[in-house]
Amino acid sequence: MKSAEICYEIPASMKNKEALVEAFDGLEQKNWTHEEIVKYIEEHEDYAQEQAQKARQEEKQSLAINLLQMNLHPEQIAQATELSLEQVESLLKNHRFNQK
Repeated sequence: MKSAEICYEIPASMKNKEALVEAFDGLEQKNWTHEEIVKYIEEHEDYAQEQAQKARQEEKQSLAINLLQMNLHPEQIAQATELSLEQVESLLKNHRFNQK
């Protein structure tokens, strides 16, 4: 690209080069307005919060499954995990457990 003209887009042949893509994105961001920077930060914060919430929900479900395997009552599990009783009962229906 030594003799390339000004380029506003990564050439298709170079899109698989991760370092180049990151560099190109970095250069593009230097031209952002203040409003664009704020919007970018807010969107990434929202995404991070959504991912954290999803991870917490998955942890609760995993704990509930473990407690179901221990044959605890669904109401106790709902209380311990802060899942709804309906969510715990759904897990019970969708997983096979050894019932004593």
